[in-house]
Amino acid sequence: MPGDRAAPDGNVAGWFRHRYAAAAPATWSRKLATPRSAATWWRAQGRLAADPTVLVERHRETPDRARALTVARATEILSLDGASDQLNRISGLMIPSSLVDISSKARGTSSNPNS
Repeated sequence: MPGDRAAPDGNVAGWFRHRYAAAAPATWSRKLATPRSAATWWRAQGRLAADPTVLVERHRETPDRARALTVARATEILSLDGASDQLNRISGLMIPSSLVDISSKARGTSSNPNS
């Protein structure tokens, strides 16, 4: 894209904000890491007086916790008869033995001979 390669007025922060305005927070931070690393190295070598990216802030990605189960809810789900077998069939994944043990203890049975 023409005009994307340089900050003609030397305003690196303004150029960066314009160039990556629509970027996701993880992409923004990844794209910012490269010039920051280069600026740090150039400053250590005495080739750059100041970091031109100092005015560009990192964007923090907010973790999506909406789909995460609490331990109590996972225990409740796994306490249903045959729940771990049903979940294995539905998801195609194996449930970790620690969760199966939680499920067994909730039902009052034990699938682990050591418990």
